[in-house]
Amino acid sequence: MVFWIKRTARILGIVTFFVVFFMGLDLAHPFDSQIVTIALLKGAVGALLFWFAGFILGDIVFKGLVTGVTTSDSDAVDGGLIQRIHDEKKRNDPDVAVPKNPPVSVKEKEKKKAAAKK
Repeated sequence: MVFWIKRTARILGIVTFFVVFFMGLDLAHPFDSQIVTIALLKGAVGALLFWFAGFILGDIVFKGLVTGVTTSDSDAVDGGLIQRIHDEKKRNDPDVAVPKNPPVSVKEKEKKKAAAKK
């Protein structure tokens, strides 16, 4: 995952460098050293900014939308404070670990309905 994020950001930065560099060149004076230097600096700064933005956006898109972290797993990702509080409550009060209303299967519901009809 990180490999593709880095690769996408690198490609975005390289493409941005060449676009900004060639847009900054003066066609009337293509070999003027001052214009070429300014175009190189603009291209480098643009590439750096777009690389950084591509890295951040790639991280958000690939990790946020593609992988989709479940709610229970996000507590551990966010530093684990909520997960540690939950674990501490389980350790102090064992009744918290056992649900008060356990889930009832369909067969058990049918048995209860049949018993109620008799």
